[in-house]
Amino acid sequence: MSAIGALNYIDDRADNDSPFSYTSNVSSSNTAYFIRKNLLEAWSIMEEYWQGVFDADNFQIGFNIDSPIDKGATLNYGVDLQGIEVIEDWSGVVTKLYPTGYDGIMLPEKFLLSEIEYQQPYTKTVHFESEFEEEDKTPENLIPELRANARKYMLQNEVPRVSYTVKSDVQENLDIGDLIVVRHPVLLLNTQVRGIYL
Repeated sequence: MSAIGALNYIDDRADNDSPFSYTSNVSSSNTAYFIRKNLLEAWSIMEEYWQGVFDADNFQIGFNIDSPIDKGATLNYGVDLQGIEVIEDWSGVVTKLYPTGYDGIMLPEKFLLSEIEYQQPYTKTVHFESEFEEEDKTPENLIPELRANARKYMLQNEVPRVSYTVKSDVQENLDIGDLIVVRHPVLLLNTQVRGIYL
């Protein structure tokens, strides 16, 4: 289904009449299921599956191609920043992984270790399903598959997830999704972010 088709599909099935009208320049097609989702949750799924961004002008909702533009905007600590909030989530971090697989199979070396070291290791046991058909589930196939899945998991989870919320009165002419450089020396922050609220 096209993006505009999906937006109209969601809108037509809302529990209350929606005041919104939609436009979209996203040409890709995709499939998603919107079971027991409110309108905001359904739009979030749209962003993920159709790779677009929403831009609202009162009740006119645009769903456009996700193409950030760098207009050279920079926010500096002590000059442009009105506030900054940092949230670190360490709950998913793992640096010492004990993977298990089909029928309780384990790696001969038992653990995989991350190249990143913290003061204490973040140890987890994670079970991985196998993609092999039943007749192909042999140790010769399962152990390399388990090791590959565990390495991929480790690479995705060896650092904490960090989220920055920055407030500023930007003077440049920016649009939602544009790239902005944020500099904050105390937090050792010099990164490029995307504007999501204007």
